[in-house]
Amino acid sequence: MPNVAEAVETKVESHLHPVASFDLADHPVPTGREEVWRFTPLRRLRGMLDGTPSTAHLGVHTTLPDGVSVREITTAEAVALGVPAPVDRPSALAVAQAGGAILVEVPPGRELHEPVLVELAGSGLDEQVYGQVVFSVGAYAGATIVLRHTGSARYASSVSVLVGEGANLNFVGLQDWADDTVHVGHVGLRIGRDARVRTVTASLGGDLVRLVETAEYEGPGGELEQFGLYFVDAGQHIEHRLFVDHNAPHTRSRVDYRGALQGKGAHSVWVGDVLIRTVAEGINTYETNKNLVLTDGCRADSVPNLEIETGEIEGAGHSSTTGRFDDEQLFYLRSRGIPEDEARRLVVHGFFADIIRRIGVPEVETRLLAAVEKELEIIVGPSAGSGSDEAGAA
Repeated sequence: MPNVAEAVETKVESHLHPVASFDLADHPVPTGREEVWRFTPLRRLRGMLDGTPSTAHLGVHTTLPDGVSVREITTAEAVALGVPAPVDRPSALAVAQAGGAILVEVPPGRELHEPVLVELAGSGLDEQVYGQVVFSVGAYAGATIVLRHTGSARYASSVSVLVGEGANLNFVGLQDWADDTVHVGHVGLRIGRDARVRTVTASLGGDLVRLVETAEYEGPGGELEQFGLYFVDAGQHIEHRLFVDHNAPHTRSRVDYRGALQGKGAHSVWVGDVLIRTVAEGINTYETNKNLVLTDGCRADSVPNLEIETGEIEGAGHSSTTGRFDDEQLFYLRSRGIPEDEARRLVVHGFFADIIRRIGVPEVETRLLAAVEKELEIIVGPSAGSGSDEAGAA
């Protein structure tokens, strides 16, 4: 039997993803003809790919449970920790230009009973901002980490999440930007042997948000669940590109992303790719994406992929659906005396509720449900329980 080091592959690459590299020369300026950039409106990135240096930073606010530390480290120190290499030009620029990284550490064996909260706030669009954040969760630790983005910014980011052997992590990423923000970046997960990781990603704000999320395993037994939601309004572009690299045997992954779109020019992109390498025997994986189109004039691109290099697996599959309201659900609710607008609201809430309830932080769940309600007011008006004059008149 091969040992753990021999059972982890690192060299084989997916044809859907460029080679990961810290060398900026390996990430040329995209033209839009590349497979990984063909959905992204490059003209709306506002010069973010030209590499103009900047000393601007987002504001940082943290709430840390006892035992958790935060400090600044150099780029070299971040690389030495084993952070995943950048997979595109924006994340490579973030590493090269950020001037170091913010490191948040959960000590080995520490079981946290309160969430780690990190909020990054933008203050305007005048300057390009680069940022690198590293989260390190020690072996056999247990934690919930919430990373929230707010305000206005032109932001290129690199976020690394290093999860030690046997650890248990719930990681929540919130893109709660102002409507004018452009955010492009990479979230890289490295999952230790027998570790269990659940991520919830929510993108509700911004003019253009493009996140590449990658995951790889450091040994057998790692488990990953990735959940996501996005609500796209008129003229907004929200893009999530996921790559789960089963590079070790007996690993698990589940992906479930859901989006709603409303308004002319609303555009969502979800690309999910799972690579099952030759060494990854006994793995089990499934990915799904669901899109709910609420009005005319929207576009939802959904591209699930499976790349399988061994047949010695427990299971692998994917699915994708894009459509309007479920007529049967609406008929059922209306047949019980619920007005059509309220029935539509309930269907959308139910569509997202299964994702939101997995966050595990009540105040964040409440905030997201309120944000979904605010989005719905655009097409169906305030709910009967909102207390507004319109609702009362209805």
